[in-house]
Amino acid sequence: MSETADESIDLGIGMALRDARLRRNLSLAEISALLRIRESHLEAIELEDFDQLPGNVYAIGFIRTYAQYLDLNEGELVMRFKAASVDAGIADMVFEEEEETEQISGALKVSLLVVGALVIYVLWLVAGAQDDEIRVNAVDPAPAAVVALPDEIEPTAPAAPAAKAAAPETTPAPVAAAQSASDDASAASGAQAASSASVVAEVAPAIAKVEIRATRRTWMRLENEQGRVLFSSVIDEGEGFELPDDTSYILATRDAGALTYFVNNEAVSPVGRRGQILTNRNLKRADIAAQAQ
Repeated sequence: MSETADESIDLGIGMALRDARLRRNLSLAEISALLRIRESHLEAIELEDFDQLPGNVYAIGFIRTYAQYLDLNEGELVMRFKAASVDAGIADMVFEEEEETEQISGALKVSLLVVGALVIYVLWLVAGAQDDEIRVNAVDPAPAAVVALPDEIEPTAPAAPAAKAAAPETTPAPVAAAQSASDDASAASGAQAASSASVVAEVAPAIAKVEIRATRRTWMRLENEQGRVLFSSVIDEGEGFELPDDTSYILATRDAGALTYFVNNEAVSPVGRRGQILTNRNLKRADIAAQAQ
């Protein structure tokens, strides 16, 4: 992407981002902490030294996130970068195609040699197998032995009848009474379990719906405890994000006063003061829900 860097004067990406940052009196270090983008990468974007970035995919993501945070038109800036990247990549694509053609030609020659050797080897195996078959057919097979069966088969003697032993009469055990007592105990146990389950169902409280909503336009990022970004964007008034479970979350925003905690669609408290910048506010769903009680 060397040509992209050479044409950086015409792109205007870095200048737009830098001017917007300076208007907000923000340093690269502050934005790096908020967006979790290396300060060196942000500096490279402002200087339009895109060769210092890990690749076009990352560069587009960095530009989009940076522009969203500064309330710029991220689509326009990304489009400028993509257009410059396409122009710069034409010469590289031609060179790569020539290299691939040469590699394919060499590989094709080797493949043809290998296939030819395999064909010769298979023909040799087939010829050897045919010779062996001819030798086997030349030998007369030995006549099969014939087993003479007797003309008549004598019937076997019938089996002696089994002696019938007189089984003594026994008095049946009181199984019915024991089974009835067992059934009564099982029924009582089942009724007690059902009663306990109904009591638990009545006592268990309903799961609260916990959200973070914007009362005015701002930028917000939310991560889970593993560092995975769940939400990162500019949100308008009324928009927000619901915390799905009771794991730990990390909240970052450039205006904590523009965000409010909601529990079951009822406002509970603002996230912070107006204009307060948060970089790693730890949140738990249960703690926010407890504020509504």
